[in-house]
Amino acid sequence: MSTSSRSLSKYSDTILTSWHNFSFFESRPAALDSEQAMLPVQLQTIADRVVCVEYVAPRPDTWPGRRGALVFGTDDGYIYVMDAHTYTEIATWHAHGTLCAANVTGDGLGVISVGTDGEDTPYELCVWMIRRKESGTYSPTLTAQGRLHDARSKLCVLEVHPQLDFIAAGFEDGKVLLIRDVALTGKDTAQDLLRIKVARDATLVDEPAEGAELPDTITGLAFTDELVQKHGSTHRTVHLLIATVSKTLRYTALGSSANTAPTLIDTTGSPPGCAIKFLACSDEALNVQSADESISSPLSYKMVLARDEAIYLVGAQGREASIALEGPKSRVYALHGQLVVLSTPGQSHTSTIGGDRPLVFDARGTKTHQLTQVTVFDLDTKCVTYTALFGAGVKTLWTSNTTGSDSASFFSVVTHAAQKFQFQEKSLQEKLEYLFRMHLYLLAVPFLCASVARFPRVQLPVLASSAVILPAVQHERRVASSLTMLIADVYRRYGDYLYAKGDFEGAVLQFIKTIGVVPPSYVVRKFLDAQRLQFLTRYLQALHTSGLANADHTTLLLNCYTKLGDTDALDRFLTATDTEALAFDVPVAISVCRRSGFIDQAAYLAKTHKCHEAYLSIQLRDKHNAAEAIDYLQALAPPQAEYYVQQYAHVLLNALPAETTELLIKLYTRAEWRSPAPLFSSFVGHPTMLVHFLETLAALRWDRKVLDVPSTPSDAAAAPTDNDETLVFHTLLELYLSSGAYQKALYLLQQPSQFPYVPTHAMLLCATQSFTQGLLFLYERLGMIDALFQHWIDASHAAKDDAARNEATRGVLLALERFGDAHPHLYITVLQYLASSSAILDQHCEEFGDVLEHIDEHNLLSPPEVVQLVSATDVVPMGMISAYLMRHIRNEHAEVDSLEKLTVSYQTETASKLDELEALTSNTAPRVFQNHRCGLCHGTLDLPNVHFMCKHSFHQRCLPGGEAGRECPLCAQKYDTMREVQQDNALYEDHEILLSQVHAADDGFDDC
Repeated sequence: MSTSSRSLSKYSDTILTSWHNFSFFESRPAALDSEQAMLPVQLQTIADRVVCVEYVAPRPDTWPGRRGALVFGTDDGYIYVMDAHTYTEIATWHAHGTLCAANVTGDGLGVISVGTDGEDTPYELCVWMIRRKESGTYSPTLTAQGRLHDARSKLCVLEVHPQLDFIAAGFEDGKVLLIRDVALTGKDTAQDLLRIKVARDATLVDEPAEGAELPDTITGLAFTDELVQKHGSTHRTVHLLIATVSKTLRYTALGSSANTAPTLIDTTGSPPGCAIKFLACSDEALNVQSADESISSPLSYKMVLARDEAIYLVGAQGREASIALEGPKSRVYALHGQLVVLSTPGQSHTSTIGGDRPLVFDARGTKTHQLTQVTVFDLDTKCVTYTALFGAGVKTLWTSNTTGSDSASFFSVVTHAAQKFQFQEKSLQEKLEYLFRMHLYLLAVPFLCASVARFPRVQLPVLASSAVILPAVQHERRVASSLTMLIADVYRRYGDYLYAKGDFEGAVLQFIKTIGVVPPSYVVRKFLDAQRLQFLTRYLQALHTSGLANADHTTLLLNCYTKLGDTDALDRFLTATDTEALAFDVPVAISVCRRSGFIDQAAYLAKTHKCHEAYLSIQLRDKHNAAEAIDYLQALAPPQAEYYVQQYAHVLLNALPAETTELLIKLYTRAEWRSPAPLFSSFVGHPTMLVHFLETLAALRWDRKVLDVPSTPSDAAAAPTDNDETLVFHTLLELYLSSGAYQKALYLLQQPSQFPYVPTHAMLLCATQSFTQGLLFLYERLGMIDALFQHWIDASHAAKDDAARNEATRGVLLALERFGDAHPHLYITVLQYLASSSAILDQHCEEFGDVLEHIDEHNLLSPPEVVQLVSATDVVPMGMISAYLMRHIRNEHAEVDSLEKLTVSYQTETASKLDELEALTSNTAPRVFQNHRCGLCHGTLDLPNVHFMCKHSFHQRCLPGGEAGRECPLCAQKYDTMREVQQDNALYEDHEILLSQVHAADDGFDDC
């Protein structure tokens, strides 16, 4: 086309400069500046008679073929179905005498035609279904038909519902007919009659305004579907949008207000040919940032009204968008998300209805074809994607705007000079690469989103990695074909571009949009310079808002706040409480704030997020506010308070000993008792507080109060106890002794039934603290009398003056007085003690004599042992024991005399017994019995009687054994005693023999 090569500067008034202008279409098979691309023969034969043309997307399993099909309707009533690539005929049939309009069903399997059989015959609508025969050819079948209107008013628009539920026809007089329940039955004859209803009556149409060239003509129709949730169920509503020259109406074809009069929704209409049905993409779908975001209905049918001043997008509720695309427009076609606009640049034009092409007449009245401009405007991205000029004018144009088609977008143009051009849209990848080269990064996002919304099954392109991205990041990226990755890559590229230009603020805004895809380290490295911390801070804030920040990011953000000194921002970051509050690692934030000196912020964080240990540490170690720490502990649950108070008890006691002790008493005297042992080390340096704590603990836990009763020793058995109780009183005893509270210590020791303790442990404490009273009490309680005596003896020997020595000696003598009877050996100990020192002996000579007399009296020591004991120290003079020795000598002499006399008596008695024995054993010497009375009954003896050789006589009847008795009853007991003595002597003699043999034997253990 020769006109295409000329400059477009003279037509600049028709090309918008406020929108981006691109060239995203390529001419095929020939470029616009090449030689003429003449029409194929098949198309040339009908080119001048074409009334309407529709494109059907390729469906391999149906009649359109592999590359799609074109449905042409000619004014002589024929319908042609041709292959969209080769233009070979697929099917042809005569539908009407005169064809006015034709359309195809949503799936492309059916054709709807409207025509007449003569000038005065009414319009007839026919529904055809294309069938494939066994021979491989295709033929149409008429499945439904119906009469629409008389032919006096010209048909302007024919619109088919995508599911073929409705068909609408609009006329020049403003009348609209609605056809319901259209079906493709597949019958060989048209037996189905269409149900036709008047949606808008021509009698209700307003008169045209004064000066208007056209009446209220129908210029566009469009069906819209809505699903409304009501009372838990889904209801379908179908609206018919009706565009006229002056207004836009809405008619409800299906729903709660169906069949009512049309409602005015916009006071703007459109010229003929400039109102079309358009499948619009929602704003939510165009602004989606991630493939994970779900859009329930990304696409919905609207109506586009193209006027000279602007383009309007109208939905069921009214106008939804206005696009200031200025310039004369003669016709508009839909191409997926784009509009193909035909206009006549530089001059006004007049248009006729019913498909006539715009014409212009020169000054001489010669009819010529007008220069035509084709502009492709992308309604999704709001930019011009292609512009071309056709000097021969545009005769026919069709687009690949087929619902549900994922094929590449194209449009074809047939000029009045029998030229045919097809313009193929470039791939999405080519578009993106061009936009990147032109640094139009933000415009690439709606291109991506619109492509995904309109062609969800088409694979997204794989973009080459940017030159500025680090190679290490490449392996961390997600699947390259995902929408999320592509959008993030667009923003990353734009951010890198702005960063390279020095626009750091703009760059960080773009990098924020890449969060979740681009690794944060890639962005952080760019802004680590001290001069760019404010931008790094903004990025890190967004990273935390997204919930993808880790502990390192939190640390870095808080460090940014502190280095920038932005206390307000730090406070806002830390105190965010709304539903979109920043999420961060609280312990890390607390640590950073403390290190940076933001103590109040750290305390707020710890308190708000219940980091009890951190809060207490801040109050005690940083703020030195023990009172606040105690108040905080009192507000905690007792188990928690006990846990944390054990860690900080020493610090609290150093700061506020009284208040801390009261807190400990409150915690450790509640119903759930815990061992107080872990707390004892915290009271180092605070013995008074520990005493108060333990005394109160003992009183409240076990009802045991020190000095609550008179201090009198108790002989009752020790009360049953547990380990904690014993530990408490051991600690109290130690504290009493170390602080000099001996009265309390002695009272505690003297009441074992009231205050349980281990005596041996108490003895060790008393010995360590030199508490004599307690030690002596424990010696006595444990029966350690020897230890008690040894204590006084040692005290006497250690005394440095007479008073102390006398005091110790009195202790010894008093103890002897108390325990001597039960322990006789103590007299020997005391005697040895008194004889150990001349100073002691000089003061206690009388006591020495008393002790010696007691020993002598109870025969505790023999005189030689006494002499040996007192002579060991050369302290006791012999004069002090001479009376004792003389008395023993006299006693021994008297004993010797007594023994000698006893010996003489024994000798005399022995001689007498020997004589008596001899007389008894003599056979010649008679034995005279002169007893007159019985030795048992003392009665006078009478016969029979029995006489024994011992000169005792008895009645025979009185003897236990009678005459058979062989032993005198009176002497039997004495004889028994003698026999026992003899037996004992025999045993003793045998024992002595055994001992002598043992001593004489060799010792078998000598070699061990």
